[in-house]
Amino acid sequence: RPLLRGRLERCTSVERARKIEDEEYMMLQKQRQLDGKHEAWWLHKSELYRNKDARSEESRLSGLKSKIQNLLQSESEFLKQSETWRSGFGPSSGGASQFS
Repeated sequence: RPLLRGRLERCTSVERARKIEDEEYMMLQKQRQLDGKHEAWWLHKSELYRNKDARSEESRLSGLKSKIQNLLQSESEFLKQSETWRSGFGPSSGGASQFS
């Protein structure tokens, strides 16, 4: 009798150990699956941010380009205006002497 009980206890403890191992294995598999999904999610997010950064950089550059064009245009208008101002008040018309 004691021998049989010992064998049964050993048998149940082995079964219990196998069951625990199986559960741990399943948990590990589940964790790996979740990690894989998480990694895929992060890759997707980083790709989105990379694209967003590229788009914002593009818009920033186009904004700078338009600012530069506006500056050049206003400078050329200023130069034209100063040219007409110079020709209007040049030495031939005695413009400088009008102010003295």
